[in-house]
Amino acid sequence: MVALMPGLLVPGILQAASQHSYRLERDGSSKYVFDARADRWVGLECEMRVSADRPLPEGYYTKQDAKRGALNVQYYDSLSVTSPDFDPEKPLASGAFRVWPMRRVLGLDALKINPRISAQVTWDRQPGQATEYEPAEFFDLPPLQDLAPNQWTDWRTANAVREGSFAWWAEIHGREGRRAASVADLKYPFEMRCRAAHWRSPYNP
Repeated sequence: MVALMPGLLVPGILQAASQHSYRLERDGSSKYVFDARADRWVGLECEMRVSADRPLPEGYYTKQDAKRGALNVQYYDSLSVTSPDFDPEKPLASGAFRVWPMRRVLGLDALKINPRISAQVTWDRQPGQATEYEPAEFFDLPPLQDLAPNQWTDWRTANAVREGSFAWWAEIHGREGRRAASVADLKYPFEMRCRAAHWRSPYNP
């Protein structure tokens, strides 16, 4: 899914910008991203995938009382840390991968910020044993203005990898902590791609 990165050339950015006219428009009491050129609302759609060979907790639960572990995915912007709209228990099968579609409503700050998404797997062990935390993988999302409408970015691995139970907090706040050397340390890393999609309303495709 993802960020302004080596190999993404300025002409490509200029071409993307020439294909849209993103701005904020009011719907009810709030403002959302609208593509004036296409006369459509704009939402962020992303897909996260991982090799089907990567062990995951049964059900990929995110519930706090899950007994087998969880797949925790978080979305970070300038205002909050939340979960994107996705179902961790229902990945799509795509060849050798599991794929999770997710989407995000684009509100007031969407044209000014570069948000991030993280994914971390946890394993709940037997009573009396500590929860095991796999390294958290952090993806920098591309500036919205650099995304041509309805065109997926290339698949890519995480920009940063950090270990520990508070990996997301340490990464977002720039704290020192246990950071894995690189995504190359991971046997089966997550990958992401994103697009700015035209929607019928600010809230739904």
